[in-house]
Amino acid sequence: MNRLISSVTNQSTFLMVLNLDNFHAINATYGYRVGNKVVQEIASRLKYVPIIDHVVGRMDGNEFIVLAPIDEAEFAEHGNTYANWIIEAIERPIEGISHEPIRLTASSGVSLLTGDYMNRQTQVYAAEALMQQVKLDGKAGTLFVNQARELEQHPFEHVLEKELGQALA
Repeated sequence: MNRLISSVTNQSTFLMVLNLDNFHAINATYGYRVGNKVVQEIASRLKYVPIIDHVVGRMDGNEFIVLAPIDEAEFAEHGNTYANWIIEAIERPIEGISHEPIRLTASSGVSLLTGDYMNRQTQVYAAEALMQQVKLDGKAGTLFVNQARELEQHPFEHVLEKELGQALA
């Protein structure tokens, strides 16, 4: 994933981190061979989502990352459209792999990558944190990093400040 993030130039970039919900149930119900085919099908679908110049990477098991160049001023409008296209591709039933269609949902976090490498890493962590929040809130959803909220821009800064304060006390 770091190599994928590093490959993006200083252009502002749409970032979506997503995790397939309840994927362990697919492996438990249909076996790992079907689970692997499901992951391959999802990867293929994500590759062909109609987003210009986007890149898809598999982060871990059933987690993916989608990156696409986007104008910072258009992020609010087009970022939502991109996220919807990605989720629609995942939620289309997968047929022909098992005796019945397989239905999936995903939990995801979306951010706008801007600035230097360290800021980009922070934004990746923020998107991952929001993806985890969607999971905790019941799954099958997407949360966007609010560019105007400092806490979401730098999710670990508050934790570090609090822990540093406690360590020095």
